[in-house]
Amino acid sequence: MLGVDCPGCGSLRALSDLVHGDVLGALDHNALMVLVLPFLVLELGRWATNRPVGWWVGHRYTPVAALVVLTGWVLLRNLSMYPMGVLGSGAWA
Repeated sequence: MLGVDCPGCGSLRALSDLVHGDVLGALDHNALMVLVLPFLVLELGRWATNRPVGWWVGHRYTPVAALVVLTGWVLLRNLSMYPMGVLGSGAWA
């Protein structure tokens, strides 16, 4: 609506690309989601088997680190100059 990509823009398209085996297409739509997805799957598996979660889940700086990463991701993917302009959702398409 505002013409900028939010941190989650392209996540569903990226997930669809991953399911269909198109890793480069997924990275094009939302690289951060592709990089974070293995950690989320790992923690979901640990939760489902009643094993202790990873050290980063309960760490006191995890919310601050997540906020810094998401803010940086929003800024980087909305810059129009090369090479950062290619981080937008579907920028390579």
